[in-house]
Amino acid sequence: MTYQCEYCSATFNKDYTMYRHQRTAKYCLAVQDKQTGDHECTFCSKIFSRKDNMLRHQKLCSEGGTKTHTIKSRQLEDQIEDLKQIIAKLVDRPANVNTNTNTNNRNNVVMNLQPITDEEIADHLENLTLDFIQEGAKGYAAFANNYPFKDRLLCTDKARKKLRYKDNDGELIEDGGGLKLTQRFFQIIAPRNEELINAEYRALQEEVQQIADAGTGSTSNLTGLLTKATHLQDLLVKCQQAARGEENEFTKEFV
Repeated sequence: MTYQCEYCSATFNKDYTMYRHQRTAKYCLAVQDKQTGDHECTFCSKIFSRKDNMLRHQKLCSEGGTKTHTIKSRQLEDQIEDLKQIIAKLVDRPANVNTNTNTNNRNNVVMNLQPITDEEIADHLENLTLDFIQEGAKGYAAFANNYPFKDRLLCTDKARKKLRYKDNDGELIEDGGGLKLTQRFFQIIAPRNEELINAEYRALQEEVQQIADAGTGSTSNLTGLLTKATHLQDLLVKCQQAARGEENEFTKEFV
């Protein structure tokens, strides 16, 4: 599948590559500057002169986030309920930092850290797989530490989870609890993350439907399929909460 830039018509194989292009490519930005007009946020009615600014605002609009979260939550509940109903028709009864590190050395390490940029995280999204996702918070942490965060992050206090890293502008950030980095990470991986989870969920639905069509419910592990589907949708909700900056057991385990 290819994606075409709406401003300069350039084509890309990945959607996140196209979005990065729209934010950084000078010739594309020049085209965007020529596109003026009134663009209204569908959630809070705020007016923008450029469409890309309006779209960027909508992603963080508090009113839109609440509405979108409510709609997605209902959709997830409906999907789980549909799967439960299919299973109910097939089965009569449900089956039962080293603290001694020299301060000067640590300061040298901090100064030599490479920035954790949005582009750096996006460039590694092709390495995010379903295997990482199914492991939950620990899996996401393993992906982050092995790819976008590798050699770019320093934990100065493990007990209180104090992190040091450099941001998009190369500024040194002191992030107590890792809340800022966690939110930015889950915002950037959201498209790829939802794509993988939804693809696996649809595969599970098709497998259940095939069992239903074949009439083999009594010999199939339907409970296992339901558990797996429920786990995936629960992970998706927790990732969406993390992207909104909400702190919970999932985000604490991630850090």
